[in-house]
Amino acid sequence: MELMTPQQIWKGYDASALPLDVSTLTDKRDGEFRIITAYFNGPTTTDGVVRVYARCIVPAGAGKYPAVVFMPDVGRPAESDVKWLADCGYAVIVPDYAGKREDTFEYTIYPISLACAEYAPERLTEYPSDMRFNCWSIWAEIGMRTLSYAAQLDFVDGARMAMIGEGVASSAALKAAALDRRLSCAITMYSSGRVDERSDDPNYIPYKVALADAAYAPMVKVPLLMMIASNEVDGSTDEMSSVYSLIPEETGSRLSISERTSHAVGVKQRANVGIWLKKYLTGEGNVPAQPDLT
Repeated sequence: MELMTPQQIWKGYDASALPLDVSTLTDKRDGEFRIITAYFNGPTTTDGVVRVYARCIVPAGAGKYPAVVFMPDVGRPAESDVKWLADCGYAVIVPDYAGKREDTFEYTIYPISLACAEYAPERLTEYPSDMRFNCWSIWAEIGMRTLSYAAQLDFVDGARMAMIGEGVASSAALKAAALDRRLSCAITMYSSGRVDERSDDPNYIPYKVALADAAYAPMVKVPLLMMIASNEVDGSTDEMSSVYSLIPEETGSRLSISERTSHAVGVKQRANVGIWLKKYLTGEGNVPAQPDLT
């Protein structure tokens, strides 16, 4: 069995290389915000291209704003978080990565060959057999293509962009922090919820080498705030702490452990996110030093 590394999988990849072919669906004013919905091209394959559905909320004033690509956890209502980020003065772009579902017609459209990226609970309990085309790599590519979409918007400052991945999407944000130099910073919120490791699965080792968070942590190039909880329901607190230890120290990354919060996004979590984005997108404020545990 030939193992693939992240360097092999992503060799020569440029998220800005191919046309976006943007189709704007709506562009309207809602109180203090401008809200845009659109489709654009994501990953391309032999039988078509992913049409990514995205929603953008930006303060209605003139000028260019720092951009935050926000990928919330699947199934968690995140409207209040999106509005909060926009209130903080950011252009917030929220791509859908879950794909087709029954409760809405506004979703990302995957070609048949990439149906593996349609979200289903079993995606988190299976090791993919294809290390290049699977939900984990495709969701990361959607995140990076969304950065390309954000950079071409006339109200976005393409030199100041961040990505936040929550829950299932935290792995996509981590990969982007390792692969996309356009980012000023990134944030991962909680683990992706994978099941217990099964070393007897023939795809276990290929996954660990090619797709696991630990494979990308040493490649991180931008300041990454990794937020985890002390009581992760999947027991991944120790694992995510180990992943953090692999991130190069020179990136200025930080690990934040919230006590007994599970996957809640509350006042403390927003405070940490606010400090991080303000520092690396606006150059204001300071990030607390890492505590000395010796």
